[in-house]
Amino acid sequence: MTNFNSLYDDVTPRSYIEELAPTNYGEYHTRFSELATEEVAKFRQVSMSSPMRAVDMGSAYGNTTLAWRCGYDWKATSEVWLNDSKPLKMSVDCHVTGVDCSAVAVDYGKKRGIFEDIIVHDFRHSVPAELGQVIEEADFMTFIMAIYFCPTEKFLEKCFKFLSDRSKPKLLAYNVAMAFDTRNLSPEVIFASVPGWKVRSSFNKHRNLTELEQATRHGCTEAWTMTYFVHFDAIPKPGGSLRQFHGLVPPIPWTRASHSMDSCLPLRRTPRASHSMDSFRPPWRPRDEERYTNLKGGNGLAHNEDQHSAIGPG
Repeated sequence: MTNFNSLYDDVTPRSYIEELAPTNYGEYHTRFSELATEEVAKFRQVSMSSPMRAVDMGSAYGNTTLAWRCGYDWKATSEVWLNDSKPLKMSVDCHVTGVDCSAVAVDYGKKRGIFEDIIVHDFRHSVPAELGQVIEEADFMTFIMAIYFCPTEKFLEKCFKFLSDRSKPKLLAYNVAMAFDTRNLSPEVIFASVPGWKVRSSFNKHRNLTELEQATRHGCTEAWTMTYFVHFDAIPKPGGSLRQFHGLVPPIPWTRASHSMDSCLPLRRTPRASHSMDSFRPPWRPRDEERYTNLKGGNGLAHNEDQHSAIGPG
C-alpha cells in the first residue's frame, strides 16, 4: 500500500496518527467502532465465557481493540494514544492477545493496558504452537486491515484453528480492502461448507488514496473495504472426525494461485456445481449498505438495509 510500513517502527503511535490523518482514515475507524460495539454486544448475549478471550490479529498499537473494547472512535483513540496518563474506559470484560509482526507496536499496546498478552508473528509464516493455542481458545478473533499481508492459505489456517472447537459460540471480524486485495475472501466462499453461522457485512470507505496510489489505480481517489462479522453457533461435538463434521477441511492442501479468485476456494471432497465463483463475487455496494446472511452449509438468504446513494472509487 504506498510507503506506510515505517508507521509501525516507532515506539508510540504518534507517527501513525500524523501520517494517516491526511488520508481521512479515522472515518473508517469510527464506523468500525460502531459496528463492532453492536456485534460484540450481540455476541455477549450468547457467549458464556467470562472473561471473553479475544485475539487481535494485525493489532499494531491497539486501535482495533480500542474500537470494540472501549467503544472509542478515532478522536478518542488518538487522545488516549497521545496521552499515556489518560485512563482507558473498558466496557467489555475480556482478555486480549495482540498479534503483530511489529514488536514495538504490540509492546506499546501491552504497556498501555490495551492488551493482556502479546505475540510477535509474521503472517507469511505458519502458526506457531503458542499462537495456535491462543486462536483455538479464543471466543472472538479480529483481522482488521491485516489480511492484505497474509497469504490465503495462512489466513485459512488461522480460521481452521479458530473453528477447531465449536463447543462454544465464536465471533470472527475481518475486512478486505478491495483497492489493494482482489481475492474473493467472502464468508460465502470460505465457510460455504461450514454449518451454523450468520454474517453481517458493511461496505465502507477505508481512506483517501495518496497521489502515488492514485497514479497506479487509474486515478481512483478513495479506497473502500468490506467488513464482515461472522457469528458461529455452538455445535456439540459428535462422534467421529471433528474436522469432517465442522466442514472446514484441513489447511493443506489449498489451491495456491496467489491473489486469484481460485486461491480462495478450499479443495472440496464433493464438487458443488451450483456454487460458482461468480455467484460469490462480492457485489459493488452503496455506502454503509449492510447485509445479514444466515447460512447452513452454504444455503441461505441475504437481507440488505441502510441503503444510501452509491459512491464508487471512480
